[in-house]
Amino acid sequence: MIPKNRIVSIDIIRALTMYFMIFVNDLWTLRDIPEWLGHAARGEDRLGFADIIFPLFLFIVGLSIPFAFKARRKKGDTDLQIFQHIITRSLALIVMGFFMVNLENINRELLSISKPVYQILMATAFVLIWNMYPDGKAFKRIPEWVMKVIGVLVLVYLAVIYTGGTVDDPHWMRPHWWGILGLIGWAYLMVATLYLFAGNRILWLSLFVLAFLFLNIQQEVKPFAGFPDIKIVIPASNYVLVSCGLLASVLYIKLNEKEKIKEFLILMGVLALVFIVFGILTRPDWGIKKML
Repeated sequence: MIPKNRIVSIDIIRALTMYFMIFVNDLWTLRDIPEWLGHAARGEDRLGFADIIFPLFLFIVGLSIPFAFKARRKKGDTDLQIFQHIITRSLALIVMGFFMVNLENINRELLSISKPVYQILMATAFVLIWNMYPDGKAFKRIPEWVMKVIGVLVLVYLAVIYTGGTVDDPHWMRPHWWGILGLIGWAYLMVATLYLFAGNRILWLSLFVLAFLFLNIQQEVKPFAGFPDIKIVIPASNYVLVSCGLLASVLYIKLNEKEKIKEFLILMGVLALVFIVFGILTRPDWGIKKML
């Protein structure tokens, strides 16, 4: 039985995105696949099917934010409690992404344990820290906080023994590109915090989208000479996608309250057309670029 307050279309697109995420992650194991299915090389003027999955995931993150906040307020959470939730969830994603991206750059020769053992310990620590324990207990008698402390200690140990780089030029853990989870964490932190203060004000949310879009263009091609190079931790394309999803959900909420779903669908179609035309007109100037 589907709860009446759930937006089924968001659940469906989330499920499809997860399915295709698993699908494209296994493409590297296959041979002679169609070129359009895989990732475009960096610098190529195109996108492969695999390149649209992560942007779609970010868009869904934005779609979910207004409904998640509404559910928390319905339970009695204050804005301060919601902000604390934003911080803890973002921190979890950023930490996991940070460790996972550094795992890709670990030096097996300089590591005191094998890489598979390192990876198993890392995944175990993630579960211990961020698992949802029933009734605050693990294994009936062990308090939740004990499991979380053990997980944190494991991550500290893994951070201490970590060595990346080469034998001649070793280095400790670095952000690199923060990893997929890290990018989601930073984008969620920024956009969810802005939404917490702006609420369902269409004008403000639209300005956020335009501001992030401007920063993204400036970061990628710098068409505005003399404009300072502003980068808020990660590329602005991540913020654009999450904020667009957020704006879409708020527009739905506003028009649904007035029973104007048809107008909502038309508006979404018009906005999609605007972005398509914008992409076609600007392609000669900077082409189609991957977001990563």
